Amino acid sequence: EYILSLIEENCQVILPLVFATLYRVSKEHWNQTIVSLIYNVLKTFMEMNSKLFDDLTASYKVEKQKEMKRERERAELWRGLEEYQERRVQMLTEAARNQRNLQERGERGDPLSPSSPHSDQPEPKPSGANSGAGESAT
Repeated sequence: EYILSLIEENCQVILPLVFATLYRVSKEHWNQTIVSLIYNVLKTFMEMNSKLFDDLTASYKVEKQKEMKRERERAELWRGLEEYQERRVQMLTEAARNQRNLQERGERGDPLSPSSPHSDQPEPKPSGANSGAGESAT
């Protein structure tokens, strides 16, 4: 009784400190005995100062909605980052595949390869007396 009177005298200070936890536990706790005890405490606080209790309830619900919105935004951001990473990996994989293809073409002497002997750069002519037309086809 004495403790209850002290709590009632300081309800303006105590209730804002404990309200969120009491409210959350009343909704989420698995043990029904605990939930019943919490409901009794909340009912007592509501009887002590119903206006403060209503204000704290409304404030708690607004904060919970803001928290849920932040969670949705965070999840969307992570989803976007994961999609970006997937696109980046695909792009890098494709670039590596293209690079390998270019290297393979160069090794086979394909005309499209820049390192191919048939590229746009002129071949150096061998020096010597028999360069050009005087070669025999043996």
